[in-house]
Amino acid sequence: MTERERIIEVLDAIENGMCKVAETRDIWQNDLVYALCEGERILLTARLKELNKKKKEPEKKSEKKTMTCREWITKHDPKSMDLGFIAGIVGCPDEHGLASKPSTCDVDAKCYAVSESICQACWGRPIEHDPSKE
Repeated sequence: MTERERIIEVLDAIENGMCKVAETRDIWQNDLVYALCEGERILLTARLKELNKKKKEPEKKSEKKTMTCREWITKHDPKSMDLGFIAGIVGCPDEHGLASKPSTCDVDAKCYAVSESICQACWGRPIEHDPSKE
């Protein structure tokens, strides 16, 4: 039984019970039971609307996630991972042929230690080129 079918079944039972309780509201417990049923009915009706809406919406095709430079190195060249370097990877993405050097980077060939945040952001960029497919 699907969630939708269970909700409809419960809603029917709640409404039937509410009709019976509403006829004889002579004791305070009946008022309480009626109020609880009404609250549950509201929640289940809202959930049923959500399920119906999802059913009508066409499923979106999952977009292919582009691998980051760090993910590529981790997968294809783990020997380049080195905690001795500022971003934990030897060199820069452009040296590995993964992405062009960003304009925010002022690293030169002599010194890789620019700043932790710049290097982390650079390695976190999506790859522009995939050398493994060449």
